[in-house]
Amino acid sequence: MISISEVWLNNCYSTVDLRGGNHLQLKSNLSIPVLTTLNNLSIWEEGREITSEEFTGILQYSSKCQALRELMFWSCLLPPSRQAESVSVLRSRNVKVTDVLLYTVVYNHNSSSGGLFLRTFFSFSDELAVSRD
Repeated sequence: MISISEVWLNNCYSTVDLRGGNHLQLKSNLSIPVLTTLNNLSIWEEGREITSEEFTGILQYSSKCQALRELMFWSCLLPPSRQAESVSVLRSRNVKVTDVLLYTVVYNHNSSSGGLFLRTFFSFSDELAVSRD
């Protein structure tokens, strides 16, 4: 068995199995089954709007990943109404659910070496805001 502890989906996420969250579907039509050894799942979909159904499906999938400790959404437009019950299952297992709201990349000149170096600044929402509708 191959142990996979971290998955970054960088502009390749397509959808989730909405009938139970048993796999994530990629744009290439490959699917990722529930990974019991997964610690970190990051979904980076620059400017893409994640529907309420997809959001709930991703949370269902994540809740089946027994070793999961962190779920991060990067540059995604998450649904305005996020149901507290959907997130509470993960939080009860101490899974950190984070939405990275903004990132900035800055190149600085290093006067001693004459080269450029990269600085990246992130603005995090410490806890994913949810509605109690």
